[in-house]
Amino acid sequence: MRPIPSAGRPAQAPERAPDEAIWLLITPEVAMSLVGQLLLALRHPGNRGPTAAIARDVARQLAAQFRRIDPPSVAPEFKEVIYAEWERELGDLNDGR
Repeated sequence: MRPIPSAGRPAQAPERAPDEAIWLLITPEVAMSLVGQLLLALRHPGNRGPTAAIARDVARQLAAQFRRIDPPSVAPEFKEVIYAEWERELGDLNDGR
């Protein structure tokens, strides 16, 4: 799965974008909300299979990009808590995936 462009910067299309690619440009607050909602949905015991794997991958990409840009608009104490929770559920967000 291709990475989702970081919020706050213009999305740069790949050299040759697939005809059906969907690019999102979202704020850090929207990314944070989406990660939270995806993780909540992934906790449901009936949410298994290929679509759950896709949701986990998207949540991981969003969380990693959020952490990479480390938005100053979000309080440091709050980021510390959400980073710990995201890493508990999604693994290391600094591993380049």
